[in-house]
Amino acid sequence: MSPEDRKTTAVRAVDAIEGMSAGKRRERRLLVVMGEEVNSYLLPRVGVLTIGRSEGSDIQIPHSTISRQHARVILGTGIHVEDCGSLNGVRVSGSRLDTGEQVELAPGEIAELGDAMVLVQQTVVPRKRHRIDNQKNFEVALRKEFDRAAKDKTAFAIMLAQLDDNVPKEVLENAVSLTLRNGDMVAKHGKHRYAFLFPEVTPAMAQTQSRRLTKSLGHYHTDIRVGLACFPHDAKTMDELLDRAKELVRGSRQEEIAGPVVMEDEHMRQLHRLIERIAPGSINVIIRGETGVGKEVVARLVHRLSHRPVDRFVSVNCAALPHSLLESELFGHEKGAFTGATKAKPGLLEEARNGTFLLDEVSEMPMPLQAKLLRMLEERQAVRIGGLKPFKIRARFISTSNRDLEDAVQQGTFRQDLLYRLDGITLTVPPLRERQIDIEPLARRFAQQTFQELDRRGHPEITEDALDWLRAQPWPGNVRELRNIIERSALLSTDGRITQDLLTSDRIITKPAPDVEATSEAAVLLPERSITDPFANVPTRLGLPRLDPQKPESFKDEMKQLEFQRIKEALDQCAGNQTEAAKQLGISRRTLINRLDQYGIARPRKRKSKKDK
Repeated sequence: MSPEDRKTTAVRAVDAIEGMSAGKRRERRLLVVMGEEVNSYLLPRVGVLTIGRSEGSDIQIPHSTISRQHARVILGTGIHVEDCGSLNGVRVSGSRLDTGEQVELAPGEIAELGDAMVLVQQTVVPRKRHRIDNQKNFEVALRKEFDRAAKDKTAFAIMLAQLDDNVPKEVLENAVSLTLRNGDMVAKHGKHRYAFLFPEVTPAMAQTQSRRLTKSLGHYHTDIRVGLACFPHDAKTMDELLDRAKELVRGSRQEEIAGPVVMEDEHMRQLHRLIERIAPGSINVIIRGETGVGKEVVARLVHRLSHRPVDRFVSVNCAALPHSLLESELFGHEKGAFTGATKAKPGLLEEARNGTFLLDEVSEMPMPLQAKLLRMLEERQAVRIGGLKPFKIRARFISTSNRDLEDAVQQGTFRQDLLYRLDGITLTVPPLRERQIDIEPLARRFAQQTFQELDRRGHPEITEDALDWLRAQPWPGNVRELRNIIERSALLSTDGRITQDLLTSDRIITKPAPDVEATSEAAVLLPERSITDPFANVPTRLGLPRLDPQKPESFKDEMKQLEFQRIKEALDQCAGNQTEAAKQLGISRRTLINRLDQYGIARPRKRKSKKDK
C-alpha cells in the first residue's frame, strides 16, 4: 500500500469511529520529539501555529537545526504543515517541501524539521458537557496546573470574561460546551465574571480559544470583555497571572472608545467579511471614514481577529501630539539624547513588538517624520533618538484618516512613497446616516453601558418615539455624536426611560453642511439658558457650571458634573432623605453615600427637635 493510500485509510478509519461514537469528539495532540525529549501540545480545532527556534514561535524548539521561523501548522478539518523557508527544510514521507508548500499530515505520520520529528496523535474521547464550577474549585485547579506547568516547563492560560448581567446560565454553558476542549474549565469568578482555564496551550492557541468563545457568545448579542494571560509568557507567578488577566479585562473597555462593533447594515457586514479575510495576514491597512465614524474600533477589530498578541495593540494620534514630541514617542530616546532626557525610554514602536501599531490621523504627520517612518517600513528596524543599536519592527501597521490621502499627496502634504507602503488595502467605514439599521442597536448598547457605569439597576428603555427621532437625524458627528446624546439622556433620566422629549429638550442637532467633515466636530450644540443652582449662586447651563471656551472640558468631566447636579437635586427634592433620593436616582443607598463622599457633598443630618434644644 502506498503512503498516500495509508494516509487516506487512516483518516477514514478515524472518521468512521467518530461517526459511530455518539456523544464523542476527536482530540488532537502534536508530539514534538527532539533527541530523548518529547513534548505534547493539545491542539485547538482551528488556527495557525508557528514552529521555530525564536521565542516568538508558538511552539519553540531551541536547537541549531531549527530555523527561527521554521514551519507552520494549519489546523482545520485536517492538519497541514508548511515550510516557512527554513534552512534545513521540512520533510514528510521522505520528500522535502518547497518554501510555502503545504502538505496534509495524517494521524501518526511524521514530519521531520531539521533534527526534530513532529507527528499528530488523534484519539476519540467522550464529549464533556461543561458546567459552571465555583471559584474555590477553580483556584484549586489553577494551583495544580501552575505546579504542573512550572515542573514540566510547559505553558497554560487563564481568561477572565466580563459579560452582560442578562446572559442566562444555560446560554453560557451551551456556548462553552461548543467551544472548549475536554480539559478546559470554566467557573464563576465574581459578579457577571467568569474564569476559564486552558491547560497545555501556547499564547496563539489560547487566543484562538478566546476568539472562538467570544464569537460563540456574540450570537446571543451579549457584550463581552476579555482578559487573557498566559504562563510563562505574561507572568511567572499565579498571582501575577490573575492580576494580568484582571488588568486586561479593565483595559478592554478602551476598545469601546469610539463605540462597540455593531454591524447590522449590509455594507458593514461586507466590511466585516473582508476584515475576517485580511486580519490573519500581515498586510498594512488604511481605514478611511468621517470623523467619529468608528475607525479606531475597526482597527481594534482587525487586531482581535489576527493571530497577534491580544495585549499588543499600540496607537498614537499624529494630530494630538506636538511635532517635537511625536518622534520621541514613536522611536524612543536614550539618556542624554536631548535636554530633559534624564533616562532612556523605549518608543511606542518598540513597545508594539509583534502586535499592531495604529497611526491615527496619519495625514497630520509632519513631512520630516514621514521620511523617517518610510525608512523604518522599508528596513523593518529603527534606532532610538541618540542611540546606535537598531531594534527590529515586527508590528503590523494600520493607519486611519478622515482626509483623502491621494488629495494630500497632490497638495504636497503627504509622501506618495509612504502612501504606497501603508496602503496594502483600504477599508472604508460608511457614515452613520448611510446605515440607519445600526442606530437602534448602537443606542441601546450605549444606554446599557451608561447604566452600568452609574451602577443603576435594571435595563434602560428607549421609547419608539425616541428611536424614530434618532433615525431621522443626519448625524454629522456619526457614532461619536450618537453616543454623547444617549449617554447624556441616560444620565438625566430619572425613571430608566429615554424618550424623545428627553433627547430634544436639551439639544439641537445641526443639519449637515455640504462639507460634512469640516462641521462634524461642532455638530452638537447646547442652548444657553440660566438656571438657579440651589447650592451655589452661579449661572449654569443645564444645571452645570458654564464651561470656559479657552479650556474645553472632557466629556467624562461633564458627565461627572451632570451626576453631581442630579444627586444634589434629588436630595433637595427629598428634603435630604438619602433612601428616597437613591430610589429616585435608581441607585442603591450605599452607592449614593459613596457618590456623596466622592464629590465632597455633606451628608444631610436630621434636624434637632425643640425638645432636644
